[in-house]
Amino acid sequence: MTCITIIGLLVLASVSATREAMLNELHLDPYYDPAASLQEDCRGPNPFSLLGMKNSDFAPYGRYGCDTSVNLINLFMNKLKVLGGDIDVIIVSGDYTAHDIAAKRGVKPANYAMLKSVIADCFSHYIAPMFPNSVVIPSIGNN
Repeated sequence: MTCITIIGLLVLASVSATREAMLNELHLDPYYDPAASLQEDCRGPNPFSLLGMKNSDFAPYGRYGCDTSVNLINLFMNKLKVLGGDIDVIIVSGDYTAHDIAAKRGVKPANYAMLKSVIADCFSHYIAPMFPNSVVIPSIGNN
């Protein structure tokens, strides 16, 4: 356990009637293209193309086989704010970035800088603005 996790658990244990939220598996893909072809979307051939969907089908919130789009993260955070109100503690359990986001671009320092930037964006652009008074406790995942 990290020091941050222990502090977070102490905060949860010492405050009665706290409002908590647990965010799992965000898998933010900042490169998701909602106008991409169904035949060549973010994860290769798409099974939905077999259902007769046209290449022009716009998918702003995501596609089968793709990681989470920025639009879907924003929609989720807005809905959490509406339904959850003022949340005291938010635990974010790893897997902040899309699968293989750095590995697919090669092992280079610039790619890992981009990976760190995406992780930072999860907190600074999507969680913090919606919940400025919340204690946010991140943990590390495999993505």
